[in-house]
Amino acid sequence: MRAGIATISVPFSPLTSVPPVDAIGGGQLARLALDSHSGRALAEAMSPLLTDSEVSQQLAGLPNWRRADGDDPAIAATYELTDFVAALDFVNQVGHEAELMNHHPDIDIRWNKVTLVLSTHSEGGLTTNDFELAHRINEVAGQET
Repeated sequence: MRAGIATISVPFSPLTSVPPVDAIGGGQLARLALDSHSGRALAEAMSPLLTDSEVSQQLAGLPNWRRADGDDPAIAATYELTDFVAALDFVNQVGHEAELMNHHPDIDIRWNKVTLVLSTHSEGGLTTNDFELAHRINEVAGQET
C-alpha cells in the first residue's frame, strides 16, 4: 500500500529547494507534499504542458492508451473486465490512485467496459501527471511490470 499524500499550494521560488511559506504573490506555484509515512515535506513545481513529441514518446510506453478523440488534448484507455461488479471494483481502485495524486480521470462505465480519459484541465492539456496516473492505472489493471 502506498503512503498517503496531502498537498497544499504555496508560492515557490525556482532558486530555492524548499518553497518559502511566508512568501506572498509572484513566483511559480508549487505543491508542498507531505508524506504521511515519513512525515517529510517535498516540493514539486506544477507540471508544464507536454509537447506533441513528448506525448507520443510517453504513449509509446503505455499499453492500451491512445490520444483521445476530440479537440482538447487528452489520452484515453478502455479496459474490459469480467462483469459490472469487476468494473466497479476497478473504478474504485483507480479512484484510490487518483485521490493519492489529486488528479482525477473522466470515467465512463458500460457494463464490463471502463473508459478513462486523462487531461490536466487546469493547465489546458497533457502533463506528466496524466502519464503518471496512466501508469498507475495500468498497474491496477495488471498491465505494468
